[in-house]
Amino acid sequence: MTEMFGAAAAVVVAVVLLAAGCAKLATAGEFATTVQVFIPVPRRAAKVLAWFLAFWEAGLGASTLLRPGLVWLAFTVLAFCGGLLLVAILGLLRHRGRECNCFGGLSRGRFGGWGAGRALALFLAAALHTWYVNGSAGSPGLGDSAYSMALVPVVVLVGFAVMQAADTLTAIRTSGVLE
Repeated sequence: MTEMFGAAAAVVVAVVLLAAGCAKLATAGEFATTVQVFIPVPRRAAKVLAWFLAFWEAGLGASTLLRPGLVWLAFTVLAFCGGLLLVAILGLLRHRGRECNCFGGLSRGRFGGWGAGRALALFLAAALHTWYVNGSAGSPGLGDSAYSMALVPVVVLVGFAVMQAADTLTAIRTSGVLE
């Protein structure tokens, strides 16, 4: 049973990081604005930093999906999720109501209690995965039954979420709201 929770946590964290990173890449200019809120740098430097962070986030997600049993990767993801939690808390305290661009163009979320709660949930899932990977004798991988069983429903849900997001973005674009 512990294996299932550890594998499910790995899949959830990986998919969230991959989706959020890719969405930030698609709207890197908007994400650069959020970067400037926390790091007062010139616009060009903020764009470079935004691209770097988005690639790193997507890369961590993809790597975790492919190799969830790497201990060093689990700790790196945990540290990254800790950074996301810190940004969410600082955003809650200092920039409440401002767009966070947490999921790029896929959402119009704002810094607030819900965002901090989601960041905490992601951090706790990363911690569960790290605890599982660090404490297990074997490394979970794509061939492990617990990991595979956790992966199937998450992939289906992510596919559904992507379809919903595409439909929503299409409706917004055709209505002229983004013009």
